[in-house]
Amino acid sequence: MMLKLDAQSIRQQGKGGVSQENLVKDAVEFLSNEKVKATSLRRRILFLKAKGLNTDQICNAFARSGQPIERQRVADTEPDIAITSIRASVPDAPIESKWSIRHYLALAGLSFFSAIGASHLLQRLIPYEIHIQRKGATQVDHAEKVQSDAGNSAKLRTDLAKLHGDLARSRAETRRHLLQVDKLLLDRQQLESEIDTLRQAGGGEESLEGHVEEEEEEEELSEEETQEMTDM
Repeated sequence: MMLKLDAQSIRQQGKGGVSQENLVKDAVEFLSNEKVKATSLRRRILFLKAKGLNTDQICNAFARSGQPIERQRVADTEPDIAITSIRASVPDAPIESKWSIRHYLALAGLSFFSAIGASHLLQRLIPYEIHIQRKGATQVDHAEKVQSDAGNSAKLRTDLAKLHGDLARSRAETRRHLLQVDKLLLDRQQLESEIDTLRQAGGGEESLEGHVEEEEEEEELSEEETQEMTDM
């Protein structure tokens, strides 16, 4: 049998003319419940005292339920604070809420202000998070740009090195061509010198031949004059 003891039921039983004996019987049934036995002794004593039972009635109820207890133990058990209602956790016993309307209003107000605080916090954190994301994206773009610039710089250095090599080869080719031109100029000068020498040598022979011819002509003239003089 499931038993529910509270102040209202006790008052109703008192009004109906229920004797103290019936109240003790209800207490015996209450103490005999296995769920109630699992609770602490202090809690059971305080519960029965809160229901209006005196020390003797409580000792009688414990004894009749097979749980004898010393009277002094019951008398010394007093609540630390004023207890207006103690309920036993028994099956089929409805659980009454200990919250009043003020508790619910306080909880609603706390929830409301918590929601407002969370909203303000989100309004502050979201732009900061967006800023962090943008900053991270900017850093990534900057890193990619730096990497791209590094690649372009490496390529440019390679191209410059290649250009320097081409210039060095061009300079070597130019020097070689200049040497060939200088050699050709020297050969030309030498050839012109030889031509001048040959020309000079050729002019001397012609003058010598002319001189010989003049001498021969003079001899012929002399012979003719001699012949004419002889003929005379």
